[in-house]
Amino acid sequence: MRNPWRLSTGRGKLFVVLGLVIGLTALLLGQPDLLPVALLLLLAPLIAWLLVGGLRLRLAAQRELWPTEVAIGDPMTGEVAIAKRSAIPQGVLLFADHVPAELGESPRFVMSGLDPHWQRDITYPLVARNRGRFSTGPLLVRGEDAFGLVTHDRQFKATTEVMVMPRMYPLSKSKLLGAGSNTGESRPKTIGTLGPDDVMIREYRPGDDVRRIHWPSTARRGEVMVRREEQAWDPSATIILDSRRNAHVGSGPDSSFEVAVSTAASVAQHFLDQRFGIDLYHADGSVARPSSPDGHQLTSRQVLMHSLTDLRLSREETMTKGLEAELAGQSGELLIAICGLLTPVDAEMLLRARRTRAASMAMVLDVPEWEAGIPGGATFTEQQIEDHREGLNILREHQWRVVELPREKTIPEAWRELELTGAGR
Repeated sequence: MRNPWRLSTGRGKLFVVLGLVIGLTALLLGQPDLLPVALLLLLAPLIAWLLVGGLRLRLAAQRELWPTEVAIGDPMTGEVAIAKRSAIPQGVLLFADHVPAELGESPRFVMSGLDPHWQRDITYPLVARNRGRFSTGPLLVRGEDAFGLVTHDRQFKATTEVMVMPRMYPLSKSKLLGAGSNTGESRPKTIGTLGPDDVMIREYRPGDDVRRIHWPSTARRGEVMVRREEQAWDPSATIILDSRRNAHVGSGPDSSFEVAVSTAASVAQHFLDQRFGIDLYHADGSVARPSSPDGHQLTSRQVLMHSLTDLRLSREETMTKGLEAELAGQSGELLIAICGLLTPVDAEMLLRARRTRAASMAMVLDVPEWEAGIPGGATFTEQQIEDHREGLNILREHQWRVVELPREKTIPEAWRELELTGAGR
């Protein structure tokens, strides 16, 4: 049983002290008329303690949140069902359901009345403000008498987890997938990735049969191109996400990193809808992914989205670790890099990652422009901005499709622009 003195409020303690002082004064001075006042001051906190802290409060609570998996910016609804089964009236009950700041404000509500049994359903709005996993609860209950003399705090143990995923945007159907249909159970076979003239060609490598030289493409590009051997094409794509802390600016859902994560999620979802396998790499390596029955390591939709939900900025200063992991497990024909602030070294490393892939694309956030719109943000030097532009030029000069993503451009707009950008431009 709780200590009555510890449960008493400042007002309750004042009642007790005054009651004792008045009672002693009445006895010492022989003033019996003051004894009822002293008795009243002493009994009021005692009765309040019996009602609030001395009797067992029987409460049942159940919390529901829907949906429990949302994207950044989506609304949610929380509902708490509370039932009281005590036979004795409890006075005033104050409730507060703990909600992290990333989901909104903690709801607070009051229940009062003399009914020994009652049930109430409380609903409150929430909004997903930041990406990640968050827990709502536990529910806090504070019992208080009507005069505010005694309070008793209790806490339920149950919590509810909410997963806030990156926002995904629908992207236009990619011309990079060719005209083959991906419906049905079988995977697509040899499909063009760069347009009709580039369906079966690649750069010349030492040892290639000169009879396989494709002269029209060689003349057009100014370098020797050869016809590729016809074989089944593994429909998978590799996404490289630049998660380095020093390559991004801002904080919260409007930061360049959050837009990069949202871009990666949108692109991955786009290719998963086309029955592609997805490999995702970031600055610290690759995300965890299960093995499919046919032996290829493919990232499932659920694992991919959960991994992107948990992804945080990396302290790595280069993409070396992530690109080395990509080179060790290279598969598929498509390479999509989603980059922050670039350097010529970053660009050269991305060129290595491409190797013999048929298509390589880069969506590069215009971080210098992004930083300019953030009050008090870190200022990039002219050399850093120049290096960023040089990195973009290196990718374009080596047959990469490149599109810049400034702060005001949407991800679907950048994707459409990327598809209209010819290789080497």
